[in-house]
Amino acid sequence: YYEFAKQIHEKYPEMNLVTTSGTASSGTNNDLAWNWINAHTELADRVDEHYYENPDWFRAHAYRYDNYRRDTNSKVFLGEYASKGNAWYNALSEAAFMTGLERNADVVRMASYAPMFAKYGNTQWSAANMIWFNNEEIMLTPNYYVQSLFSNNKGDYSLPTEVEMNGIYDEDYFHGGVVLGSWGTQNEFKNVTLVSGDTIGTISPNDDEFFKMEDDEDTDNSNDTWNTLDDWGWQTGVGEWSLKDGVISQISDSTGSTCFYEYDGARYYTLDLKAKKTGGGEGFQIGVAAEDNLNYYRVNIGGWGNTTAKIQHIVNGVSVDVGNVAECSFLTNITVEEDRWYDVTITVNDDYIAAYIDGKLACSYSKPKEYGPVYASSVYDKETNEVIVKVVNTLDSKVPVDLNIDRASIASNAKTFIMEGDTSLENSLDNPTAIVPYAGEITNAANNFTYNAPANSLSVIKLSVTDKTATERPYISGYPDGTFRPDNTITRAETTVLFAKLSAGFDENGDYRGGFSDTTGAWYSKYVNFAANQGYVNGRSKYWFDPENSITRAEFATILCNYLELKTTNFQNTYKDISSHWAVNYINALSEKDIVSGYDDNTFHPDNTITRAEAVTMINKALSRTDKPSDLENPFADVFPTHWAYGEILEAAVSH
Repeated sequence: YYEFAKQIHEKYPEMNLVTTSGTASSGTNNDLAWNWINAHTELADRVDEHYYENPDWFRAHAYRYDNYRRDTNSKVFLGEYASKGNAWYNALSEAAFMTGLERNADVVRMASYAPMFAKYGNTQWSAANMIWFNNEEIMLTPNYYVQSLFSNNKGDYSLPTEVEMNGIYDEDYFHGGVVLGSWGTQNEFKNVTLVSGDTIGTISPNDDEFFKMEDDEDTDNSNDTWNTLDDWGWQTGVGEWSLKDGVISQISDSTGSTCFYEYDGARYYTLDLKAKKTGGGEGFQIGVAAEDNLNYYRVNIGGWGNTTAKIQHIVNGVSVDVGNVAECSFLTNITVEEDRWYDVTITVNDDYIAAYIDGKLACSYSKPKEYGPVYASSVYDKETNEVIVKVVNTLDSKVPVDLNIDRASIASNAKTFIMEGDTSLENSLDNPTAIVPYAGEITNAANNFTYNAPANSLSVIKLSVTDKTATERPYISGYPDGTFRPDNTITRAETTVLFAKLSAGFDENGDYRGGFSDTTGAWYSKYVNFAANQGYVNGRSKYWFDPENSITRAEFATILCNYLELKTTNFQNTYKDISSHWAVNYINALSEKDIVSGYDDNTFHPDNTITRAEAVTMINKALSRTDKPSDLENPFADVFPTHWAYGEILEAAVSH
């Protein structure tokens, strides 16, 4: 494949090539394939994934593509998938999973159920087939109708969609202590420091402390109460552990050797240490978010024969699956050298762990978001001017679902297509309509309304947009003298005007109140208050907004991320000057979506002020306003066709 792909890409660069990750959703072959793909992403335009799983797997894995890498050329073609059955329970499970495909359309570019056709009495495979037939008739399964409802209502743009279940809260965030470990290998660790907020805790002697202790003539080191692991709060498990000269050592050949430091309240922390291998065939292991010696997340550096870095979930001493390589985004080809000290940094937040070796990302893991028992996705159809919402209710009872649609005004009448019924039902030649969609209508649709999702149902709700959406209407104006001033900076107050006007829920005559003392009575007060109340923007403090100050590129990126409700974790740094910047996650999230761009020297200049031309360019990209009419009349005396942002400015400022 490698040689063919090189030659084909050189001669036909516009051609997308499809490779494969194997015939399973995870496992050794899948990991090997994704390892190669991640190392040769320029040659793997599409990755054909195949898997057949039980229906409960599909419900539990609606998150599957949430954490796939966005910073890669390789996108997914889900070439074959099915839940091994044609009952409504199977098809409903596939519908729940497909909401995840639709939410992650930037990763999953194509998907196809398989097998498609099967003849009664003439199959080598009976686990799942979409259309059955004999010599005279065909039978369409519930699986077929689910596929049809999704494919015929796929829209043009996937919209950010969140489901919040009343009374159900997931507080299973990463927290807990630290584990040092080894696997049939001898290791040493020192200078173990845990930083949480403004608190810095040294949980092993560092070099300075040890040498200071050595130089203190009044100290009897042989009797010092801080010379053992127990003194420092460490609990040893398997292995031969000791503390000497400020170094924690493990010298046995045991597998699964651990030394545990209890700190249950640790959350949002950074662990820094030095690690060294002194013998054996593996690298070293470090655990975080540890409950005890047997339950934690293991950062395995130089595992699998000293070849790989990966994060594992250890439960009762046994590693459990945390997803395939594509989900974990770990770096391959890491080999730990003997007798060399490595600087290790591990950052932990609520749902994300990242490990760095000598300042370079070695591996990372994002905890999957839990979905269900109600699932949803939504799209916008440009031709029909509809927001299409898909709701999957897997409960055995009706569920009232409060729908809240922002940035578009919704008409009261809406069409629906619904599938519901006993989950054991199947279609057959004798009863081909046991489970089929039926059309309906609701008359209470609005930007905020309640939809009663039937028990065990898939609902497709087609909401008509009554005015121009954020993807069409103008959102910025010029000045009274007929100029646009594209290269002028834009203030923090002016920025809130843009995002308020882009929100369908904003009413120019509305009364929006807030607590900023420096915006009271100003012309922009209602815009600032609206944007702050929506969570788009924050003040400098509780009462100070700083409205007249020019906004920076980093601040603008943050507001745009908040407006779009983008996920801001699990991204690699895109630009070399943002790694330690407060807005690094927001900038990387927008870069992943190709909404922001840096400069030729791979910098972003986050603290530079943003110009009006740059601002509208970013917003246009974010809203996919790329089809710029060529016949727009230019009302601005200072915007010429030669300006680099000419089309972007007219798209943003001129009605069409």
